[in-house]
Formats: sequence, structure tokens, C-alpha cells
Amino acid sequence: MTVPRPARTPPGVIAETFAMKPIIYAGTTHSISGARHAVQDDIEVYTRAIMDLKKQLNTLTPIGILPPELLSEVFVCIAADAYFSNLTASRCRLDWIALAHVCHHWRAVALNTSRLWSYLRLFKKELLSEFLARSKTSPLYVSAALENRMFYTRKGSLDIVAQHWRRLRQLRLHAPLRTIQEFCGNAPANVDALDELILISANTSHDHSQTSPARPILVYAGRASRLRHLELHRMPFHWSDPLFSSPSLISLTVAGAPASRTLILTDEPPPRRPDVGSFTQLLTVLDGISPRLRYLHLGSAIPHDRASTAAVSPTSFKVPIVFPSLETLRLVGPAPEMTDLLDCISIPLTTKISFIGEGFDGFDKLLHQFSMHVSRGSPPLCIRTMAYTSSFTIYGWTDSHPSPQGDAPFQLALGRLSTGTMTLSLEHAGALFTHLQRLDISGYEAMTPGWTDVFRRVPNLRELHIDEPPSEDFLLTLATAPESAREPGRGGTPASVLLPHLCVLALVRFDFGKRRDRFRAFNALLDWAIFRCNHGVPIEQLRLDRCVHATKALVGRLGEVVVNVRWDWSETDSEEDSEDEDSNTWNSESSEGEPDYDDEDEDEDDESRDQEDNVGGYNQSS
Repeated sequence: MTVPRPARTPPGVIAETFAMKPIIYAGTTHSISGARHAVQDDIEVYTRAIMDLKKQLNTLTPIGILPPELLSEVFVCIAADAYFSNLTASRCRLDWIALAHVCHHWRAVALNTSRLWSYLRLFKKELLSEFLARSKTSPLYVSAALENRMFYTRKGSLDIVAQHWRRLRQLRLHAPLRTIQEFCGNAPANVDALDELILISANTSHDHSQTSPARPILVYAGRASRLRHLELHRMPFHWSDPLFSSPSLISLTVAGAPASRTLILTDEPPPRRPDVGSFTQLLTVLDGISPRLRYLHLGSAIPHDRASTAAVSPTSFKVPIVFPSLETLRLVGPAPEMTDLLDCISIPLTTKISFIGEGFDGFDKLLHQFSMHVSRGSPPLCIRTMAYTSSFTIYGWTDSHPSPQGDAPFQLALGRLSTGTMTLSLEHAGALFTHLQRLDISGYEAMTPGWTDVFRRVPNLRELHIDEPPSEDFLLTLATAPESAREPGRGGTPASVLLPHLCVLALVRFDFGKRRDRFRAFNALLDWAIFRCNHGVPIEQLRLDRCVHATKALVGRLGEVVVNVRWDWSETDSEEDSEDEDSNTWNSESSEGEPDYDDEDEDEDDESRDQEDNVGGYNQSS
């Protein structure tokens, strides 16, 4: 669009226009007052003329030629981005309102764009009322967080929002349970504009044994015909609620409220879990929303009635419920209940799964379900295992370069495992390791003998990363050939070595050992490296990060066996060792059979240091 250039006023006309006219005073007060008013009127006229000229000047800027309709869309995108980027914050910055202060034209466009004022937080009542008035009839996006210190100052604002239930497009309410129930109790029968509903109870713990049965979330509304996203966190619910049967649901999150904690050693009976309905009611809900559902998260929400659960099986139900569009499945709860649900559903092979089991029983079946699903699709090429405080977690990726753990397409967490149970779990997960190329082991309880059987099932493993100091028995296990390699008349072959294709070993916080224990951990690592060389499958690269009791001499000895040793040059020793020995030398007198790196001749000592700097493949990591 071409904007016509305004006609230019000749300089002489401007000078003549703004020339000061002589004022003749008659000497009376009345005449002087009239003259002042005349001058002020002229000033006002000229001021308006200057403002009009500035407005014309603004229309000649690149952004000034945008149509008001397009400019209003830009404003709405900025306000929406500010709203959605801070949904969890209790306070909201309104920096985007400065858009209305740039110029007169922008302010007029902002005030006439009702959608710009429809992204609301629980402001003060006066400000909230002004936003609602400017939003006119536009759908509302409301995020409300009623914390303890803000409850009484923001409760009145929530009551104002309750008067506009029919206009709500998105509602995210984090408040005490009673406040949420009162607010949802005011919902009208028609909530067809509602697209997303997120309710989060501020009650972190709730004794459901003293609670009446859950009532419908929206008492009078029933089903919301356009509801696509539903999240309930720590909310009492029942699977018979018609809200779960909304025909447009594509995302469902139900995280039940945890029961009150009771000490295990007391004689008190365990807390009664809330009644969330029967297993059949859950399957009925899933069967109705399965064709469109993309995200499903059930946390402590699977019915726990073992009798009703056992009565429902894939044979008694019509068919396993098929989720053709499911992208993410996240289950949290007791392992037996999760296994029962997995027996009744069928998900695509590309679904991102996360199972977090609780309790003590049923881990073997859950692990088998997890392994079967993963093995049917693209096999994982990288697995990271973590074992801390008797819990065992597996992350899996379909490529050999892992991304952050939150983006792992496969996750399984098992809690409260003993060492024996963890070993048994590794045996049940054998199908996961068939095509593995990289394995990360983390956790001070991960060094279990069960890895021996796992390593025999991983013929293609090329990288092994250990983030905790491996025990001496763990390294000796790696350096132990199978029985077939020790039979008389049979030489060592790559097939007789565990992990025959292993090229990279990365150790973090590896303890080289002390002089008093004859460097047993270091010798076990060195023997393992020599063992692989003797069998024709040497390690190509050894990475050492943040190791303990590491010295240049010890790392140099490893460099004589491994082609490429990468060390971060950290030399960490305990205080008691620094008092009686040098961290970079060995005392042959107190360690019989160990090499002596202290030469009497200074020239020979310098020459040995030069050789250590150039030992095969030994370098400083950048």
C-alpha cells in the first residue's frame, strides 16, 4: 500500500504563521485578561497542530504502515506469550501493557482489541474488573494461585472471575481444596467454551479416610463438550464423573491425593485409600476417549480393588483398548495395579512411556511388560541405570547419544528394592540390552553381581560409562573369562571375553586405591585392560574424570596398555595420605613388589618424567 506524501508547507508560511503579533494594551485589567486568553488559545491550537504533524510522521515509519488488524494480532501474541510462559508463577508481570503507551495510534489499537485483555491473573479487584471490562465478550484465560499469604487478598478477585464462567476458555486454579470445590460449584450448566481445565489442590496431604465420597468436579455442568485438556492434581475424584467422558479430550492427567502417612512399625492399621471407582469404570472411560487421546498420566489413580481388577481381563472385556494416537503414557502407583491396566490396553510402538512403581510387590511383571513394549519397537541403543537408596531407574534412548533424562522415550523406576531384588530385576530386563551400544551405570548401589549376566547378553556394547567407583569385584568380574575360555587346549578368542566390542570405558570418581592396600582397585583395572589385550580386544579409550588418589605415574601405567587415556588431571588425595606419602610417588620399601618411581639420580628422574608425558596415547583432556 502506497501512502501519499503530504504537501510540504513553504518555510515562509510557517514563519508568518508563528510570528508573534503585537498586542496593544488599553491599560485595563479586563483587556489584559482577554489578551492572555487569546494567547493561550493560540498555544492550544499550535500544540494540536504539532501533535497532528507528529501523528503523520509516525504513519511514515515501517511499522506505522501496518493495518490495525495486523498490529492487534501482534499485540495479542505478545500478551499470550507473557501469560503462558509464567503459568506456574503466583505473580504476573504486565510489562506488555507498555505497548499501549508508545503512541496514540497504538493505544487506540490496544484498547479496541478485546482479546488483548483476556489473559488474566488474580490481580487486585479494581484492576481485574478493568481487564474484564476491556475484554468485552472474548474468551478468558485465567491462571489463579491462592497461596497462604495471598489467600485473603485474592479471594475477592476469584469471586469476580466466578461470574464469568461461561467465557472461560482456560482455567488453571491452584488453591485449597475447599476453595476449588466452591468455585467449581458455581459453574453453570453450559461450559461449552471451556478448552483446558487444570485444578491443583494446595493440600499436600489429605486424610481420605475421613472424607465423604468425591462429588462431580463441575456439579451442574456435567460433560464439557469442547474440553480437550483435563488435569486433576491431589483432587478427590471418581471415575464415574461425566467430566471424564468429554468427547473432545486429547490430554488427561489424574494424579490422586496421597493418603496420610503412617509409621510402618506401629500397630495402627494402614490408611484407607480413597474410593475412586471400579476398574471397569476406568476402562469404560478410557474406551470412550481412546480414539483421540494423545497424553495419559495416571498417578495413584488406578482402582485398587483387587477383586474387581481380577474380574476384568482382556478376555472378559471386548478387546484390549487401542490408543491409536497416544504419544505419551505415564503411570505412577503400585506395580500390580499398573500391570493389570497394561494387560487391558494396546499402545503404539512409538509411544513415550514412563512407569514409576511403588511398594514392594509385582516388579517382575511390570518390568516384563516394560521390556516387551520396548523390544517390539525400535530397540534402545543407549540405556542409563540409576540406583540410589534402594531404588532402581532405567532410562532408554533409541540412539547412542542420550538427551536429557526428561526427554528419554523410555523410563522405568522401581522403588524400595533390595540388592537381590535389583539383581532379579536386571535378569527380567534382559530383552532391553540386546542391541545396546552404550550403557551408563550410576548409583552407589548399582554395583550388583547381576550385571555379569547382563553383560553376556550385550554383544554389541561399545561404550560403558560408570559414574560411581566400581568395586574391585565388579572389575574382576569383567576380567573373568567364561568357562569355555579356560578349558585345556583352547586359546583366548574375542568370543571368550565379556563385552568383546567394548571400545570406550569412562570412569567418574574412580578410587585408584592407597599405598597401604597395595592399590588394589588400580591393579584390578590394570589387570582388566591387560586381560583384554591378551585376548585381542583391547580398550581403545579410557576416560578418567574427578578420580580419587590419581597420580601422573599411575595414569602413565594405564597409558602403557590403553591406546588413548583421557584424564582431567585432577589429583585428589585424603588428608591422612598427604601426611605420610607423596601423591605422585610410591615408596617401594613399604609396598613390596610395587615399582619404585623415585630415582636417586636427578637426571634419570627428569628423563622418566619426560617418558611419562609421552607414554602411548596419554594426553590431557581439553
